[in-house]
Amino acid sequence: SVNQPVPKPRKKPRALRSKTGNEDSLKQKLRELRDLEYKRRPELAFFGPQAVMTCDSIDRVIKGCHKLHTREDVAAVKGVPLNMSERIFQVVDNLFPEKTSQTQRHRRPLQN
Repeated sequence: SVNQPVPKPRKKPRALRSKTGNEDSLKQKLRELRDLEYKRRPELAFFGPQAVMTCDSIDRVIKGCHKLHTREDVAAVKGVPLNMSERIFQVVDNLFPEKTSQTQRHRRPLQN
């Protein structure tokens, strides 16, 4: 009884993102954001847009887009620049909105 593990509190389940099939649009938007950032930073001219964010990083964002719920989640994806995480999160949020709770939708109307 002395060494019993302390039970962990249950985490509230995160909202799911809608399966909109917008992965191609997301890829295009991420490339546009990367190219804008590249043009904004002339010191990277010698290296190309891949210096801002690699195609592998873009693919990681697309693969995990349904699990990205906060800016911190986006920033934690390997290869995503911190200064772009806010804009990337907004693009993901627009193309893959979080589903609303089903329980709130099907409530019976109040009886008068």
